[in-house]
Amino acid sequence: MFYLPFPFQILDHARESGYSSSVLTCGFSRVWENLTKASIEELMLSEAPALLERAPVEVWANGCLPFEERQKLAYDCPVKKLFLVTASTVPSAAFQDLLVSLLLPIRVTIRPARNLVPMMRELVNHLRAYAKEWGNRVEICDVGHDDEALRKVIAEHDVLNVSGSDETIAHYRSLLPKERTIRVIEHGHRISAAAVLSSDVHGIMPKEYDDLATDISLWDGNGCLTPKVIFFEGEYREAEKFSQILSGALNDVAEKFPEVEPDVLSLVSINSAIQMAKLKGVKIFKCAKNHDVIALFPPQLPFEPLLYTRVTSIFCVSSAVEAAQQLAPRGQAFAMRETPPNAVIQQLLPAGFNYFCSFGQMQNPPLSWKHDGIGTLKPLLDKE
Repeated sequence: MFYLPFPFQILDHARESGYSSSVLTCGFSRVWENLTKASIEELMLSEAPALLERAPVEVWANGCLPFEERQKLAYDCPVKKLFLVTASTVPSAAFQDLLVSLLLPIRVTIRPARNLVPMMRELVNHLRAYAKEWGNRVEICDVGHDDEALRKVIAEHDVLNVSGSDETIAHYRSLLPKERTIRVIEHGHRISAAAVLSSDVHGIMPKEYDDLATDISLWDGNGCLTPKVIFFEGEYREAEKFSQILSGALNDVAEKFPEVEPDVLSLVSINSAIQMAKLKGVKIFKCAKNHDVIALFPPQLPFEPLLYTRVTSIFCVSSAVEAAQQLAPRGQAFAMRETPPNAVIQQLLPAGFNYFCSFGQMQNPPLSWKHDGIGTLKPLLDKE
């Protein structure tokens, strides 16, 4: 895997995917840079150590290893066929999930979101050129909205791995066959947060504002690792200053990561929510570039963040860690100026948070990160 060249041809489909080519380049480059020998070995040590006892990581990451030999090495892998349904928001995550699954002797049928089908076709062709054995084990399911056809395809698989909204997950569950059991792995919507501690209020450097702005801007603010909420341990007037500086950083970052013009209906919905929030006393900072908005909530309002694309909600709190617990059980990533200490991590694990980092790293988790606390290889190796 770590020898695969970058599939530059996917960038030709930037507009179809809904992202600018610069956003795609940055997002995919981060994933590709993480596909190293050391990172794959770390992933396998964490989730499948027994496999490394049978063969070194170079063998598992060999995309041309004959399928029969891979089967012999992973003789106890119960999954033969995986149906992988990817979300529309972060295409690099879909690529990573596919590549990691192919370490095992599994055939994968992938159903990308409509906007990602052309990019996924390019990736499969890329694999067939540079990692033939992997590419030959991947099929793309593109049956449109034909539920009966989809039901038949799903019935041929052992595991359904689906990412998306609660409604999407429920819909795929309704398509499961009644005559046999298919294991379901779910990745629903989660919320990530950043925190500014009282000790850091006056010490945040310009680069750190840029780092946080990058966390907000990558993937146009759509992914589950995007900080939709910032908990600010300071006075309201200090939060105003912070919001103003952060909006300036978002404008600077917009030069590097321009958005693709959003659809009119989406903008109408967001603007309506913003206007209602302003009537309640929420202070709005609109950025001059892209459509980024910072919504600073006054202390007396209840915790009701605006969960819209490119909208970041800021709340003044006495304890950022305690405030973040309100996101339970859907917490995902939690970032501070420096990587949170273990005491903070232990407090936030029960709220669902599973990735902890510093500003600028929220959209760049290690390969061994257990997405939603589930993992990538382990669920495919479990007997039940």
